[in-house]
Amino acid sequence: MVLLNTIINFVYLALLLFCVPLGGFAEARGQMPTRLLTPIESVQHTRISQSTEMHNYMQTLAALDSQARIEVLGKSLQGQPLESIVFRSPIKPTTGRRLTVMIIGSLHGAAEAAGGEALLQLARTIAQGDLAPLRNEIDFVLIPNANPDGRDLK
Repeated sequence: MVLLNTIINFVYLALLLFCVPLGGFAEARGQMPTRLLTPIESVQHTRISQSTEMHNYMQTLAALDSQARIEVLGKSLQGQPLESIVFRSPIKPTTGRRLTVMIIGSLHGAAEAAGGEALLQLARTIAQGDLAPLRNEIDFVLIPNANPDGRDLK
């Protein structure tokens, strides 16, 4: 029964995440809310974000949200921080148990940069957009840049 509930919760979350535009419903209606631009958005998608830009963006987002924090998971071979942004609400979930969802991006560095870019947008949507209410039920652990050395290869 516990496994079945976990699977149902996972399917529900997957449907919600993939059915809600990353920019949110307000943008879908043509209303652009004031929001923090991701590094790739700030350069009009002309290049991928560098590790330091991703780090700075996550730090800024966490500073603007009292329920978000940055956790350093370790260091890369070249000494760059491996970081996650964690969203955890102090509100007790209505189900009594809190689900934790972890999503990892840019595992293969610059070769697969889109996942990391999307996770920065997802982090913003969790912090400032339509997904914010989900934090009352779900803890989010997002690792947008799992391979900073590979992302920054030139």
